[in-house]
Formats: sequence, structure tokens, C-alpha cells
Amino acid sequence: MTVRAAAVLVAAAVLVLLLPGWAAAEWNLTKKGSVVTYDGRSLMIDGKRDLFFSGAIHYPRSPPEVWPKLIERAKEGGLNTIETYIFWNAHEPEPGKVMDIYSDGLVAHLLNVLQYNFEGRFDLIKYLKMIQEHDMYAIVRIGPFIQAEWNHGGLPYWLREIDHIIFRANNDPYKVIKEFHCCNKDMHVEFWLCDLSFAQIHQIENEYGNIKKDHATDGDKYLEWAAQMALSTQTGVPWIMCKQSSAPGEVDAAPPPCYTPRSTTNFPWSGRPRPPRSAGRSERSPAAAVITGRTGFRWPAQAAARVLRGARVAQRGDDRAPSASNIWSSSPRNTEAEDIAYAVLRFFAKGGSLVNYYMYHGGTNFGRTGASYVLTGYYDEAPMDEYGMYKEPKFGHLRDLHNVIRSYQKAFLLGKHSSEILGHGYEAHIFELPEENLCLSFLSNNNTGEDGTVIFRGEKHYVPSRSVSILAGCKNVVYNTKRVFVQHNERSYHTSEVTSKNNQWEMYSEKIPKYRDTKVRMKEPLEQFNQTKDASDYLWYTTSFRLESDDLPFRNDIRPVLQVKSSAHSMMGFANDAFVGCARGSKQVKGFMFEKPVDLKVGVNHVVLLSSTMGMKDSGGELAEVKSGIQECLIQGLNTGTLDLQVNGWGHKAALEGEDKEIYSEKGVGKVQWKPAENGRAATWYKRYFDEPDGDDPVVLDMSSMDKGMIFVNGEGVGRYWVSYRTLAGTPSQALYHIPRPFLKSKDNLLVVFEEEMGKPDGILVQTVTRDDICLFISEHNPGQIKTWDTDGDKIKLIAEDHSRRGTLMCPPEKTIQEVVFASFGNPEGMCGNFTVGTCHTPNAKQIVEKECLGKPSCMLPVDHTVYGADINCQSTTATLGVQVRCGGGKKGA
Repeated sequence: MTVRAAAVLVAAAVLVLLLPGWAAAEWNLTKKGSVVTYDGRSLMIDGKRDLFFSGAIHYPRSPPEVWPKLIERAKEGGLNTIETYIFWNAHEPEPGKVMDIYSDGLVAHLLNVLQYNFEGRFDLIKYLKMIQEHDMYAIVRIGPFIQAEWNHGGLPYWLREIDHIIFRANNDPYKVIKEFHCCNKDMHVEFWLCDLSFAQIHQIENEYGNIKKDHATDGDKYLEWAAQMALSTQTGVPWIMCKQSSAPGEVDAAPPPCYTPRSTTNFPWSGRPRPPRSAGRSERSPAAAVITGRTGFRWPAQAAARVLRGARVAQRGDDRAPSASNIWSSSPRNTEAEDIAYAVLRFFAKGGSLVNYYMYHGGTNFGRTGASYVLTGYYDEAPMDEYGMYKEPKFGHLRDLHNVIRSYQKAFLLGKHSSEILGHGYEAHIFELPEENLCLSFLSNNNTGEDGTVIFRGEKHYVPSRSVSILAGCKNVVYNTKRVFVQHNERSYHTSEVTSKNNQWEMYSEKIPKYRDTKVRMKEPLEQFNQTKDASDYLWYTTSFRLESDDLPFRNDIRPVLQVKSSAHSMMGFANDAFVGCARGSKQVKGFMFEKPVDLKVGVNHVVLLSSTMGMKDSGGELAEVKSGIQECLIQGLNTGTLDLQVNGWGHKAALEGEDKEIYSEKGVGKVQWKPAENGRAATWYKRYFDEPDGDDPVVLDMSSMDKGMIFVNGEGVGRYWVSYRTLAGTPSQALYHIPRPFLKSKDNLLVVFEEEMGKPDGILVQTVTRDDICLFISEHNPGQIKTWDTDGDKIKLIAEDHSRRGTLMCPPEKTIQEVVFASFGNPEGMCGNFTVGTCHTPNAKQIVEKECLGKPSCMLPVDHTVYGADINCQSTTATLGVQVRCGGGKKGA
């Protein structure tokens, strides 16, 4: 069910009297009037302590049809909480309008029409309700500023047009954010107020510590105001501020989480200590949310007040998360499963009880929603990749971690916490309930590159470098962060035959506007955002000038140069209707220079520049002042000297003709005259139709043959592409672009691409994606004391067989192992999908694996050199089994 704009608020008194009752009846979300409280140990729901494993999954970055599968898989991964921002500029792209509708002689009655959008991917209520239906909790990060690598940090563009506004500072114009915050609370009481057992934490503001210095004392005043605004909603759940060293009143700060491997303290920061709860303080007061670290410092809010950004790891200043949001020109960045697990267990060993992975599934920056220079594919290296598929071993390794801790949560949450130093860089943290014979301990080796053995309670335990072991019963190792026993997998891409048929493209080239075609004219070029209003990435600039014969170079081999300084992100240049080239900026350096030779003529010459932005900046103290567009324009190399065109008189046209006519949709595709396509045409729209690939594997477009532009399928904006912006290795940052299955019909899907530069559309491929290549990489030398286990009440029941002597391969549902791609025992090297044999390779390993696995949906392989006839005395052997198999057959699925 969606809530659409045209919410009309006529009288506040009527709203207060009627809306809460309507909302509760309509949604019936209240289970039993649950109350969220917490103290220094954990969050409590109705007074009961619990552990919370949360993952960020943003609703606008996936179609609503996909949400159930994402939530189900998150729950399968051991999560019980979903975290999301609320994206203000998606919900209120246009400001509400206040109108005087009538007067009764005493009071003028105002009608406030709120232009809210809660449809499709923006149906927040549906999303939150779906989370609850899966018996999970939610962390709601309201902002309204969110950053999130989202366009303009989630703030609507129209805020910029409010006079005298200073973003995120103590000024009355910016306090219009209260209308969004409070109207959301009033309009959608069902998801903040009615079910306190569901929404467990709310966040106001985001990462203010990054910009507080830009606002001096005004920053503190603004934070005080924002905190009081949040608390005035009386949601009954804790409020937090993220990445903030201090927070006013009863709102808790959550400074940037990190750990230092060589330190014995976890997530060190200089947070202010909280005073003990007074007798008169409310039970739900966030002021009591502290934990006590081993060193005696009091750490703010390990539970409710912490949205742990991806168990973010800081080693020597290097921030890491389950993955990193990449920018154009960057290579993929990934945090290994072992590092994430290490960060999480270090946190829990210190008494933490809530962790949030940012992101657990990133999804896609559809349309124009990505921030400046941010890739269309978002956090693809998360435990669930951009397409919602399991990324192993990250998904499975963290799932096992969650299950182990949860199985002993009684001892963990109710037991006495103590710690011991076991040596340099070695420590133990123990949680014990002696009266119930329950004990759980964490052994940490925080040394880099130094494996070691420690003695704990009279027994020796091997702990690899930079790892944490969990000991069930404070005796048996059931998990180690560095020992990965789950399988690995690798993506593969398959071109569909049905989509390759009738690969016939047509094109429509944008008309290059002349000065006389424009309506907005000024002496100098205007600032870009002020013209486009964030409704388009594109602004045309055009000017004309006259040259005489003695202005032009006398030699034919000398050509004048068009030189433009721009603060946009990229630009194309045209001279007398001819494309002369393009240039771009970068995330790291503001602005760029466009310098291209041009052919000019005697008489009137026309210069046209198509300026492009790749999203608006998402953070910074100067966010409202960020500008874009042409700053200087010259013609160099004329006989009569440099011609300065900056004050020559300029015409402006916002957006492309194709955007205005929506020629990327069925309703607009017939508004222009299409013709057979030609490769290498700048500022050109291309279209074709294709049938949906068979099966239900994710669908992508391989855009390797194109340069830069936008993609649309059946009118839906798939996102920006920028293949021509290469990494230092010479490869595109992103060449494959996700088309969600819900965007597709079975037949005749309209694919429209706007190409800025010189791409070749006939090279575009429609492909499907699988993770049918699965792998094992396990050493016989793994410590044999890591046991398999099952739960028995509040205890872990050990199973005789141990992980280190076997590995399991399991195909996706309804598929079987069709091929053994690689198998070696000895010292294989590489990663899943790219293994190579070592000098101690055992030739018959592949034959043994084929006998055990071919034709089966899963198989178990021994990790034992005697099984494979390997020479354990080979000088370079690591006694490692490396296997890659390929699954197939049956129904295709993610």
C-alpha cells in the first residue's frame, strides 16, 4: 500500500485527534505496546536483553519486488535487524505550498499541500512493514541530511533556493527541515510510533563531526536544536547521532567506529563519559548508554547509540568496510571476510551487542540518484552483491559468526565479563554464568603477521595473527575469524541468444542549439545547478562571434584552440555543429580544462558546450555553495591574439531535447524521427527492442563498447554509465549495469541509451549473471581444535567431526555440479576463478574430486594429503586443497 502526495493538513488539532487512530487501525502494527530501553550492556525490548546483528539495505536502491528476497537472505545470514536511511529528496522533490483558503473573520485558515512521493522504490511504509512481517527490527536513519553517496546528501535541491539558507547550521531558513521530519512523524505514525518493538533506533543528522568546525559555535547550537526537535517527537525509542564526538541532552553520540590492531582497547575514541542514571531519570533515557572497556574508559553507546558503519576497520588510518562505495576511475575495493569478522568479534569481545554492516546489500544508484562521481553499482562487494546474490565466503563466514554468538547469548548478555592479558598482543575476554555452568570466551591475537599459541585456563590454543577465536564453554574453539570453511564463489556472465536476435539499433541525434534558439541569455555563462534545478545532468551553453580573414591563421597546419575552464564534471564541445572533443574532471581535483583545436571560418562562428554533472556533491560544510559550469572561455591561436568569449553573450538551455520529450519511454519514443544507427556519433540517442532472457538469473548490460551517458529500459532509469573513464590499470570502473527483472517484460523491452561521446551501440550485450563457479581453499594445517557444533538449549553441543578435515561444495538451488574446473592438493595459488597449480601439485586430485562431486547438488571433500596421494614432505607444500567446480542444469536462479 502506498501513500501518495496530496496529503492535506487543514488543522493541526484535527490531525492530532484523527490520524493516530486511523494509522493504528489501518496498519495494526502495535503488538503489545513494546518499549525499547537500554543500559550500558545492551538494548532491551520490553525489558529483555537481545543481540542485534543489523545490515544496511536501502529501499530506493532495489525495486520493491526484490525487497522480500533481500530481507529473507539477510535473515538467513543471521541478521535480525535492517538499517535504512530515509531519502528526503526522493520523497519531497518539490516543496509543499501553503495557500490561504478562506477566512472566518478572525483567523486565516491555511492549506498545506505536501508534495510527497511514497510510490514504487520509494514506498518506505511498505518496506518497513515488510521488514516487520519477516519478524525483524529496523534502524531508521532519518537525517534529514544522510550523505549515503546519494545525490545532494538526500537534501532536496529546492532548499538551495530559500533565501539566506546555510545548510546544517543554526539559521532559521534551514530549520524548514522540521517540516519534513515532523510531517513524516505525523503522516506516518504507523512506522515510528505505533510499534516500538519494531523500530528500535532512530537517528537524527549524520556524521556532523566532519563539518562541525565549519560552523564554529553555531554547530553546537544547531545540534542542540536538532536534538530537541528529534526528542519532541516522543517516539519512545533511542535517538542517536552518528560520527559525532558529543551529542546534546538525551541524544547519544556514535563517533566513528574503528579499531587499532595493536591496541588492547576496541573502538577507541575520546567520548564524553555519561553520568550515572539518577533516580528521577526515565528508564528509556539514552544517557545511560555506555559500556565499560577493559582500560576503565566509558565508551558511548555500544548498542543503541552505535550504528557501526560496516564494522569499519581502521588499520594505520585505512578505513575498511564489507566493501567500499567506489567512484568513477577507481578500482574495486574490498574488505576480506576475515578482516570484517575480526573487527566484529573485537567489538563483541569488549561487550558490544549491536553491529551494523554498511552495506549488507548495496543495490544500484538508479537514474540520477548517485552523488557526484559515485558509481551506479553501489557496494557490490557487500555480503550480498549488487544483484542480491550471496558473495561467498563473506556471506557464509559472517553468518557462522552470528550463529555462534547467538547460540551463547545468555552467557554473553547476562554473564559476568572479565578479561586477561595472555601475552604481547594476546588477550582473553570471558562471559560467564557459573550458576548455570555457561561460559563463552574470546581469544584475540592482535599482532600482525605473527601466529601464536597461548595458554588459557590450563590449555594451549593456537591463534592466527589478527584473529579472534570463540571458545564454547571457555574450552573448545568453534570459530576463528581467519579460518574460513565456507565455500567461495565467483560470478560468470552469459550472453543470451534470445536477446542477441534482431540486434538492430536506431538513433536520434540531439539538435545542437544556436544562440538564437535559447531563451535564457546573459552576458556571461550562468551557474549550472541554478539552471538545471537538479532535474537534468545537462546544460547547453552557446555563443556566436564573427571573425575576419586576418583573424585566422595563415598556415593550414595551425588551428585555433578552444580553451574552457569548467567546474562541472565533464563537457563536450562543438564548433559550427562539428564535434571537437570532450574533457572531464575527477573526484579528487575540482574543475578541469577543456583544450581542443577547432575549425573556424570567416564570418559568424558558433561555439556550443554541453556541460554535464554526474550527481551533486553529498557532503561538506559548503554543500549549499557548491557551483558548477563554465568559468572561462577563450579562443587561443588567432593572428590577432586571444579572443575572450567569457563576456561575449551566452544562451542557455537546460536538459536535453530527448529528456524533455521522454523519448526513452513508450509514450515519448514516437515524438522524434529515428533512423538507422551509426557508430561514433556524439550527443546521440540509440534505441532497440529485446526479449527478456530465459530463467530468473539477474540481467545486466555489458556497455564496454560505449563511452558515457545514461541507460533506460521501458522508461526506467537504469543509471549513468561512464566506461571511458578508466582506472590506472586501463579498465573501466564499471562496464556492467544491472537491469532488475521487475523492469522487464517477456517481450519487446525498449532499451534506450543516450551516448555523449563516440560509443558503438551494436557492441552492447544483454547478459545474465550466475554464481555457479564455487570453490574450496582449505589447508590441512588448519588447527584441528575447531569443531562443528549444534545448539542444545543455552549451550553449544559439540560434534565429533571437525571442520578442518573436510570441505563442502554446494550448488545454488536446483543445480548440480557439471564440471570440475580445477583441483589440486599441495600449494595451489590464486583466488576462486583464477587458481593455478603450485610446485607440489598432485595430478590425480582432479580425478578424485570428479568421482566425489560430478552430478551431485553438493559434495564433501576430505582435506587430507593421504586421500590425494600428496607428498607432505614437498618443500613448498602448504597441504592445501584448492577446488573450483561449475554448477548448472535445472532452473536458473540467483
